[in-house]
Order: sequence, then C-alpha cells, then structure tokens
Amino acid sequence: DDGDKEDTKAGGEEPKPKTTTKTTGSKEPAEPKADGKGLYMAKCKSCHGDDGKGDTTIGKKVDIPSLAGTKLSKSKITEVVEKGVDGTKMKGYKDKLSKDEIDAVSAYVKKL
Repeated sequence: DDGDKEDTKAGGEEPKPKTTTKTTGSKEPAEPKADGKGLYMAKCKSCHGDDGKGDTTIGKKVDIPSLAGTKLSKSKITEVVEKGVDGTKMKGYKDKLSKDEIDAVSAYVKKL
C-alpha cells in the first residue's frame, strides 16, 4: 500500500469539488478572492489587534472601538476600509488595496 487515499466516498460516490463562485444576482462573491486574514494581519492588527478588539498599545492610545462581533454591515465595513474615518488616524485603503483585497478584509472583519 502506497498510502494514497481513495478518490471516492463510502458508497462509491465521487466527492464534490469545492468551488468559490459568484452567484448570479448576488452583490458579493461566496468567498473573497484575496486572503482577508493575511491582509488584516499585515495592515490592521497593529492598531486593531489580532482579534479586532483594539486593545493594542496604539488602539488604547487612540480609543479604537472593538471590531469583534461588530454590528456594522459588510458594506459599511467596506466603506470604512476604503475611505477611512474622518477625524481619526484611520486612513482609507482605496488607493492602497484592490477591490478584491478590500472585500476580503471586510469579510474577515465581519467574521471577527
């Protein structure tokens, strides 16, 4: 035995492939195309923290609200990521990240 696993499920059925496709009429893809968690960790965690609670040194200094369990809609989160928040250190990322990257970060934040 070379250790390979069978390509079929019990009962002889072939496994269904995992897909991430956009459904017709939907405003959002089933899964973002970019790595939301990776982008969040690279761009957001220094202020918002690993878990989005904003309890980092910087977050506490500028009184960042928690993102964990946010009631904001994904579209509002996307708007904030794109445009930033006036009167705060939170600058927009519209010119720094692609639409797919912003969508992925927003989806990740919504799941925190």
